[in-house]
Amino acid sequence: MPAMVVREFAEWLSERGGRLVAGATPPALDRSVEGVARPRRFIPRELDALDAHDVVFATADAFTDEAVISLDALVSNLAENGAALVVSGLPPRETAKDLAPYATADALAFPLFALPSGVDAGTLLRQLADAVATRQVVAERESREAQAAVARARRQDDA
Repeated sequence: MPAMVVREFAEWLSERGGRLVAGATPPALDRSVEGVARPRRFIPRELDALDAHDVVFATADAFTDEAVISLDALVSNLAENGAALVVSGLPPRETAKDLAPYATADALAFPLFALPSGVDAGTLLRQLADAVATRQVVAERESREAQAAVARARRQDDA
């Protein structure tokens, strides 16, 4: 059982000003969140280096006309293995000039989140990493406790 799934991440992020803007279908919401990443830049050949099941943070200004990769292409690339993409400064779908990233996220059932520009993504990233690590420790402890309880029950049955 994963420490956190995207559905829980969506709730966690909404408490901090973020919102799910595309890809909000049940298979996507059940993806495992195992880590976070905030690359300084997005280069197609380096995207494979991102860990599977990571929540990836980016800023909307990283996807200008001169960018090496478009936001739509990044969504397509991350959809196979990533947990979700959070873009700071991403406009609501209703006011966006380019709807392709939203449509791609919906078509691929890939969670795309938006953060208001004023939110400190670095602090948020550290908070999320701490939350995921804490949940992983708790999940591992609960698993060990359950295994110990099963072992005790088997010993009692054998006695």
